[in-house]
Amino acid sequence: MDGYRFIVTFEGVPSMVKVPGKRVHGVLWDGRIGEVAVVDGAEALFRKGLDKVFLPVRIGGQNKSAIMYMSCTTQTGTPNMKAWEGVLEAAGHWDFPETYCEELRQWGLG
Repeated sequence: MDGYRFIVTFEGVPSMVKVPGKRVHGVLWDGRIGEVAVVDGAEALFRKGLDKVFLPVRIGGQNKSAIMYMSCTTQTGTPNMKAWEGVLEAAGHWDFPETYCEELRQWGLG
């Protein structure tokens, strides 16, 4: 996501905020419309503090619309350690750029 920066909110939830010149790396899952309800349910724990938004992404030379669950707040905090280890493991698994992985590791030092 060009033009965004990864953050961890004060609730410990991963999110992103608009920041020109920055980039958030991630994995784009291609799901069926009927599967969206399952993902919505998985995000229900934090639903009060999240907005479900549709943002344009470019992948493989194609423009797509992606569903994102973004925090309503931009106040930063410390990651929820129960989930944080999975974030770092995923970044390594999907071969995100090392500079981005280092940025993620800095959040875990809080």
